[in-house]
Amino acid sequence: MLLKDYSHAVATYPAFENGIFLCILINTICLALTWYDEPSYLQTVISPINLAFNIIYTIEAIIKLIAFGKNYFNDGWNKFDLTIVIVAWIGQILNNIGLNIGASTTVIRSFRISRVFKIIRKYKNLRILFNTFIDAFP
Repeated sequence: MLLKDYSHAVATYPAFENGIFLCILINTICLALTWYDEPSYLQTVISPINLAFNIIYTIEAIIKLIAFGKNYFNDGWNKFDLTIVIVAWIGQILNNIGLNIGASTTVIRSFRISRVFKIIRKYKNLRILFNTFIDAFP
């Protein structure tokens, strides 16, 4: 089998997708644990976890790019995920070289949290619950 065949088998394997969804949920919780003027020890714990998620999402994107080739870009969610991966790495690099990106950090975090909508799209009952929640607002 070729690398493309292995990548396709992995990318379409339900456990792979469920694992990514679990990562999205855990990453969303970690992102929600940060706040302005948080204790420095919390950032010491969360920072490597966020790096690990960046690596996981990068591996996911690479696997899917190999598996689907140029068809990868036909799916809006794939383009969205790849954009988040690139922006997250830019934020990570800027942070590591000591550049203070200020409000841009909030924008990057918002993009990363928005991955949770991918889960809502996948599960019909969760989508119904989400739509009901949205409809409840005046």
